[in-house]
Amino acid sequence: MNRRILLTNRLSKHKVATGCNGITKRRTLSLLPSQRNSRVVRRSRSALVRKARRITNKKLEAKIRAGIKRLRGEMAEISDEQKSIREGQKQVREKFEKIEAEREQLWKETELITKQNAAIQVRLGLMSGIVKARAQNDYDLAAQLTQSLRDLVAPQNEEIH
Repeated sequence: MNRRILLTNRLSKHKVATGCNGITKRRTLSLLPSQRNSRVVRRSRSALVRKARRITNKKLEAKIRAGIKRLRGEMAEISDEQKSIREGQKQVREKFEKIEAEREQLWKETELITKQNAAIQVRLGLMSGIVKARAQNDYDLAAQLTQSLRDLVAPQNEEIH
């Protein structure tokens, strides 16, 4: 009979300790070894494990969500940086095209000046020859050089008018 009272007392202590809703891990250690292996204890342990896993999973999900949110923010920043880089490249390309067009214009003007310079040199050479021929009283040569000068200047006068 003493054994029954002792066992009953232990069971009632067990019910009071657990609140009759289940056994927590800490409270199972105060139980007797035979009580620790009971179905109630096993079920409550597995429930505790599931609950701990749920909490762990929620924490992981929260960390993953925070990581995704951070990555989305970083991706938005990178996208903005790429847009600004593209805009800068566009501006550089436009400046380069303007410089290239200006270079071509300057090249054409230089060519024109070179051709005009050559024509002026030819005319000066003819005029110098006319002056020398007249100084030497060689009027035939002076007349030929004058005609050559007129033939050379006539197309240029037509372009101007």
